[in-house]
Order: sequence, then structure tokens, then C-alpha cells
Amino acid sequence: PLPRGPVPGAIPHPANSSWPTGVAFRQVQGRLLGSTGVSNANSFDFDTLGPEEMPFVYDDDLGAPFLAPTHEQTIDGHVLHHLVTGMQQSSGGEPGYVVYSIKPGTRSREILARIERPRESSPIEGYPSFQHMPLATKDFYIMVEAPCYYPDTVTVVGSVDWKGWRSNMLASGHVRLVSRATGESLVYPLSHSIFAIHHVNAYHEQSTNSIVVDTIQLLPSLLPCSEAFKGLTVSNYVENWRKTGFGLSMSKLVRLRLPLDKP
Repeated sequence: PLPRGPVPGAIPHPANSSWPTGVAFRQVQGRLLGSTGVSNANSFDFDTLGPEEMPFVYDDDLGAPFLAPTHEQTIDGHVLHHLVTGMQQSSGGEPGYVVYSIKPGTRSREILARIERPRESSPIEGYPSFQHMPLATKDFYIMVEAPCYYPDTVTVVGSVDWKGWRSNMLASGHVRLVSRATGESLVYPLSHSIFAIHHVNAYHEQSTNSIVVDTIQLLPSLLPCSEAFKGLTVSNYVENWRKTGFGLSMSKLVRLRLPLDKP
């Protein structure tokens, strides 16, 4: 790790930090990209899957590497994603989100919104929530925000460590719609927190003028992610499959309807 992030808000690792992995895939400027679990992505040859750029270099000055969702959303050819800033020791910058879009045929991340210290996610500290996957419609970038936060210890590039994650039982869950046109947020408080890793779908329901979000609630609302993640390792996941299977059996589909005239 570096003494500080290469740009304010980034994790304190060199800007070209990367390793050969492909957890989730997307296409940018005709290149096949594989997510590395942070904002950096590697590009691969479509036919051989051999590495081309490690990491893929964007045509902008946002810098790297940042904490970021593993998955993005692609709609109408635009790649939509966000960066998480200021959450680890020596990162610098303010805790928050940078929501961006990449136009078809380009590799430049155009900022849709900068959201510093989102108090809805964390009323006192203003921490951005951990999200593995966003959603999107033609009008909105959608973030299901639970009171679950990244560790403040520095991420070790190339490894997965689920220890040190933070929760706030006094904070509530909500859904944030970020307008792709203006960058403004519509925030919808939820009656109970929903922690989701993967979502199903989101769409505009014209009959009710609502955004409908279908997602998978992974954990019971009363179980903080900091407790759920403590014993989570790949080996434990495989060896203790009976216990893991029981935990997953508590997952359930949830439908959220967000009326656009009553945020």
C-alpha cells in the first residue's frame, strides 16, 4: 500500500493495481472488460481471453483505484457505475459516491453526480453504503443502500477479506434514484433495511408512474452485515455448506415500488 491514495478518495494503492480476474464482465469501446472488485478493470481478447490491458485505462482524469461495485449496468449502450470515495485509512477526500456514465464508443467516465457524505446511508458519519450491484432504467441510476459499510483498513489488492466491515443498527435502509439527466437524487426510506448482493430487475411502470425494483434480500433485516461477514471465507463457505445453505434459505425475493410523484 501507498502512504496515501494516488488521488483524493482512492484506496492507497498504485493507480495500475490489478490482478488477472474476471468476476463480472462488461463492454467498453468494443473491449471486453473483467471487473477486479475495485474500480480498475482488465481488458481481454474476445476469442482467446488473453489479457490486453491490465488495467484498462480510461480517457479521463478521475484516477484510480477506488472501491466500487463489482457489477455495472449497461443500458442503451451506456455503461453506468459508481465509485466509493474516502472510506479507507489514508484515502483522503470525502466519503461519498461518484456516479458516472460511459457513452458508447468511448472510454471516458462522464460524471453524473458527486454525492458527498450521504446522510441517508449513515446519519452521523455520512458513509456511503457497500453495494455489490446497482440497477438502472433509461432515466435513473438505482442504488439499494443498506447500513453496511466498507472496512476502514486498507484493501489488500488481489485478496478478499470480509473482516472489519461496519454496520449501523440505528440507520435505516433506503433506495436512491439518481437522475441520469440532472444528477439529482430521489431518496425513498424503507420500512425495514434490505441488504442485497444481486438484484433481479428494475423498470418504469407507466400505469402507476413508479420505478419497480425486484431484488433479493440476502440477510434478515435485524442481522447486521458486520456480524454476517465475520466468518465468511471461501473455505468456510465450502466446508460448512450445511450451515451456509441454511443461511441462504432465509433469502427472499422482494418487490419495491417507488412512486415518482411521492419521493
